[in-house]
Amino acid sequence: MKRLNVRMLAYLGMLAAMGVVLAALRPVNLWNLRISFTFVPIAVAAILFGPLPAALLGALIDVLGALLFPSGVFFPGYTLTAMVQGLIYGLFLYEQPGAPRARGTRRDLLRVLGAVLVYTLVCSLGLNTLWISITSGSPFLPLLSTRLVQAAVMTPVQLAVIGILIPTLRRLRGKLLPKEH
Repeated sequence: MKRLNVRMLAYLGMLAAMGVVLAALRPVNLWNLRISFTFVPIAVAAILFGPLPAALLGALIDVLGALLFPSGVFFPGYTLTAMVQGLIYGLFLYEQPGAPRARGTRRDLLRVLGAVLVYTLVCSLGLNTLWISITSGSPFLPLLSTRLVQAAVMTPVQLAVIGILIPTLRRLRGKLLPKEH
């Protein structure tokens, strides 16, 4: 990321709005199982702008979603998880503009697989399970076993969606972002 500019802020604002709407449209929202597509705008920000803007977007989506569509008590640990998600996605998925790129289906697949697996292990199964354990008073290990279901459902969905986003955004990047970015 070279610098924050008006165009980037506009795109991040649109992605934040999309994320808040997606946070409100959770098809499954149980006390320890939450299936959501809020990862999509965070992944788009990570691919286009890098780790820091994606992390800030993740935090913004979490806070705005909690304020506008509360589903319990606000806990800052979830905001931290959303930030870490943006960082992970950005570290794996962002390609510096102008840098030599080793494009290829296999390389993209490995990047997406790495991003989703690290996110699932660190954020979904690790941090979010810890936060649920802290806020509900339930033991960590039994919660972890139930959250494996969420990971089993969301991991292939994230792999497919992000796998489609990378080549699509790569093709659109020149139209979306000015040359200096």
